[in-house]
Parts: sequence; C-alpha cells; structure tokens
Amino acid sequence: MSQGSRIGNHQSQMPAVVLLSGGLDSYTAAAIAQQEGFSLYALTVRYGQRHAHEIHAARAVADALGVERHVELDVNLSVFGGSSLTSDLPVPKDRVAWREDLDPRIQAIRRVATTHQATLVPLDGVFAAAATKKDAAFWAADGVHPTLAGHALIAREVSAVLGM
Repeated sequence: MSQGSRIGNHQSQMPAVVLLSGGLDSYTAAAIAQQEGFSLYALTVRYGQRHAHEIHAARAVADALGVERHVELDVNLSVFGGSSLTSDLPVPKDRVAWREDLDPRIQAIRRVATTHQATLVPLDGVFAAAATKKDAAFWAADGVHPTLAGHALIAREVSAVLGM
C-alpha cells in the first residue's frame, strides 16, 4: 500500500521522519517506510554516546537508503545524571531501576502506535522472553546494543510481525 498520492502524471510521496540510530531495527523500519512509498527524512541523536561508530553507521544507513535529508541532533543527557551509554560507568547488573524509566516510554510508544494504527514490534517483551532462555548479555552485551544474536532476534520478530 503506497502512501503517495497522484497529482497529474507525477507521483508525490508523503514524507516520513525516521529516527535513525544506525542499528538494524531503525534501518529495517526506515527501509519498510521507503518500500511503502514514503520519502525519508532521517534524524540521528548524538547524545554523547561512548562509541562514534553508531553515528557513522547511521550516516552509512542514510546514504544507503538515499534519504532526502539527514539531521544529526545534539542532545545533552547529562541533565538526567550519569549513564553507562555516555560515560565509563559500568553497565549495572541489576536493571530494576531501568524499568522505572523505560516502562513509561514503552507505554508511550504503544499509545502512539495505537493512535496512528501503526504496526508495533514489541521488542522489549521479545528480549525479556529471550533473556529467560539465555543470559541477557548473549542478546545485548552492554544491555543496550544488540549482539549478532540480538540482531537476528530482531530480524526474526520483525519478519514474523510483518508476515514476511
């Protein structure tokens, strides 16, 4: 189903802003939007992450997809305190406190998906279930960025949800 609209003999595409981290999930979501006929505008957030490879990967993905425009936005997360994503702090072994922050965000994403009748791939639950079978570090060594096995898990789930 294309989201473009015909004007005369020209195809006009609806714009879509995609949050592009450089990871497999954002790449997949952007590619699906493009396949559905959307014109892509990419946003990458530079939040002081430890590794610049995320930004480089996002640039490569934007180039590969041929996005109309790619904006890199600087966001200072230090106002929220320390983070293992942005400093040399160790990744906490006990992530209970993370849920207090993460759960409201997950619920907000679910509300947006419902409001806009968008397909949601609930990866939080997928990773939680997978972590009961194998250690969480097997799926995301630092607790955030998926390993190769974690990326495969994402790809399988996206394919299943989208009926691919």
